[in-house]
Amino acid sequence: MDARATTPPDITRFAKSAGAVYTTTIAEFIAGNFVFNLLGLVLGLAVGVSNLGAALSAVGVGSLAAVAIFVQGFPHEVNTLYTGSLAGRNALGIPRLYINVISGVLVAVLAYHGLSQGVLQSFLVYLGYLAYVMPLIPGIMIADYFLVHRGRYTRRVADAEAVNWRAVGAFAAGLAINPFLRMVVHDTFWYALPLVAFALYLLFSWRQVRAAWSPGAMAASS
Repeated sequence: MDARATTPPDITRFAKSAGAVYTTTIAEFIAGNFVFNLLGLVLGLAVGVSNLGAALSAVGVGSLAAVAIFVQGFPHEVNTLYTGSLAGRNALGIPRLYINVISGVLVAVLAYHGLSQGVLQSFLVYLGYLAYVMPLIPGIMIADYFLVHRGRYTRRVADAEAVNWRAVGAFAAGLAINPFLRMVVHDTFWYALPLVAFALYLLFSWRQVRAAWSPGAMAASS
C-alpha cells in the first residue's frame, strides 16, 4: 500500500457518473498492476532477467523501458504531489504553491542522495523504511471507520476536523514502536501489520468509541 491508494478516490470525485468511477478504477488497476506485472513476468522468463528495464533493453527496445517508467512514475508522483499539497493546505493553511516547492526540493535532494548511493541499494532501504510506516495508515483507517465512527461521517465539510490529532498521535507513536519491535525485539512479523496503529488509535479515541457505542447512539442508528 502507498500513496496511490489515496489517489483514485480523490481523482474520481471529478467523475460525472458512477460508471466513470468504476471504469476508471478498473482500468487503472488493470493497466498499473496486471499489464505491467505480466509484461515483466513474460520478459523475465524469456530473457532470464528479472529487472523490467534490463529485460526490455535485452530484446532491443530500451526506449520502451523509458516510456514504461515515465507512464508509471510521472503520473503517480504528480498525483502524490497534488494530494500532499491539498492535505497541507487544508490541515495547516499553507498555500499549495509553497508546499509544492518545498516537496519538490526535498524530493530532488533525496533522489540525488539515492542515486549517489546506488539505485538498487537505495530502493531496498526505502522499501525497508516503508514497512515501518505504511501498515500504520490502514490500521488507523480501519479503527476509525468500523469502531470510532461506525461508518457514519458528517457530510458537511465545516463540521469535519481540520486535523485528526488522535490519528496523528497514533501514527507518531506507531512510528516509534515499529522500529523498536524490529530492531530491539527483533520481531519479523508484527511490526509489518496494522495492529499496532489500530490499537493505538482506539486507545487515543476511547471517549469517541464509548460515545459511538453508547445505548443512545445505538438506538439513533437503528
